[in-house]
Amino acid sequence: MSFLFNCPFCHQSMTCEDTWNGMQSKCPVCGKDILLSNQPVPVPVPSPMPSGNVPGVQAQQPPRQSGLASAALTLGILSIFFPLCGTLAFIMGFIAMILVGKSHGRVGGMGKAVTGFVFGCLAIIRAVVIFYFFLGPGLAKAREKSRTISCVNNEKQILLGAMLFAEDHDGMLPKSLEEMGNTYVDYEVLICPAGGEYRYFGNGQPLGSVPSPSESILIVCSADHGDDIVAVGFADGHVETLDASKVEDAIASCKKGNLPMLNNWNYRGY
Repeated sequence: MSFLFNCPFCHQSMTCEDTWNGMQSKCPVCGKDILLSNQPVPVPVPSPMPSGNVPGVQAQQPPRQSGLASAALTLGILSIFFPLCGTLAFIMGFIAMILVGKSHGRVGGMGKAVTGFVFGCLAIIRAVVIFYFFLGPGLAKAREKSRTISCVNNEKQILLGAMLFAEDHDGMLPKSLEEMGNTYVDYEVLICPAGGEYRYFGNGQPLGSVPSPSESILIVCSADHGDDIVAVGFADGHVETLDASKVEDAIASCKKGNLPMLNNWNYRGY
């Protein structure tokens, strides 16, 4: 005797001997393990979903929104009109992104945090551009002014060192700035803070024979200190900032062995 059997997986019909009843085998079609039985196999019918709340099952609640992210978004929008709010939006948005990311879905508001962060970045960039555009030239002039003052002070120290050198050497000026060494002036003073060089015209001349010391140029800084002016030190020890063209004309017109003379200088301060 034999019986018909349907595979519960692929539903393929097959004829089985009665001796196979209750034995386990493999389906020749799908290859899955099946239990051969001459009894019909009931087909499981899915039970309908119960209505209402099921005991022991809690409905999933939506994640709470991050207050820090909402504040970052608000400050980011305000930074469009008030750039100072951009820094707070940047910081709060950055912190909110970290906290929301670490919450693993328990806290929402990542979009708000990112938007506030981006608005904050834009506000900071705008503030930097405005600062550079309006204050950059003023800062550059202030920096150049500071360098000019430092250069003038260096020349005053060099002139003082040259006069002390002359007192110790029978009134003769040093032949070069290096001849004064560290005894009369520090080597650091011989370095121009504006990147130029100090041109010295003493050349070992007697200080007492210099005509019109207040008009005789002893040292000049080669650096341009803005508006085409240079720092000039005179044989009487004072330093002025003058038009570079006038100083160059005086140097070009001086006779060999003499100090350049500058008459009717164009006084520019200090």
